[in-house]
Amino acid sequence: MITLSRFAKRNAENNRWQTDFYQTQRAHGLQWKYVTAAKFIDEGAKVLDVGCGDGTFLKYLKDTKNCDCVGLDYSKEAVKLARAKGLEVFLFDVDAGCFPLAKNEFDYCTCIDVLEHILYPLHALEKIRDVSARAVIGYSNPCWYRYRLRFLLGTIPKGGPWREGVHLWFWNINDLNNLLKAAGWKPIKYEYLPGVPFVQRFSRCVAEKICRLMPSLFGYGIIVLCNRSGI
Repeated sequence: MITLSRFAKRNAENNRWQTDFYQTQRAHGLQWKYVTAAKFIDEGAKVLDVGCGDGTFLKYLKDTKNCDCVGLDYSKEAVKLARAKGLEVFLFDVDAGCFPLAKNEFDYCTCIDVLEHILYPLHALEKIRDVSARAVIGYSNPCWYRYRLRFLLGTIPKGGPWREGVHLWFWNINDLNNLLKAAGWKPIKYEYLPGVPFVQRFSRCVAEKICRLMPSLFGYGIIVLCNRSGI
């Protein structure tokens, strides 16, 4: 049984950002990354979502797959919004210390668009490995072709990770794979959100094939299913 006190003992205030994202930004709602990540998760599984935000993904898992869901987030506002959805969510900074959770307490641990925001992503992945044998990791690719073109032309890309000021890490897909492996994870399946110029306007299927051939160049978004190494 997970209780609030287990997290209250280890929780630390996160002062990294002066303004809370969830007090200044509108919720993005259900996105490709959530629907895609959910495909990797079994019906009725017990899921821990690290960096759960306002609980949109966990609510989707609960409603569509009857999952037993628990979320963690450093933001008080995010936790408040997630709890308003009827979710079991706790205030916790993943950089602050070890998870107050039992080994293998969950079937899956999900971490969608979180690793690039935290100080110690390798340590976070190691902590996740302790509480679950399977992980679903999401990442927005900063090496997408359109970003590369803008840099080539001498401009900083608008939006994305470049102007928000909240991304601490920038990896291509090989870097991400190396990070996962260093933390004791074995990537076994990938899904990409294709960002292929012109082609995807006429054929999503062809765009997806091109993206799989050159994911670092044309994969706008990435979802990776991993097993704990040795499984």
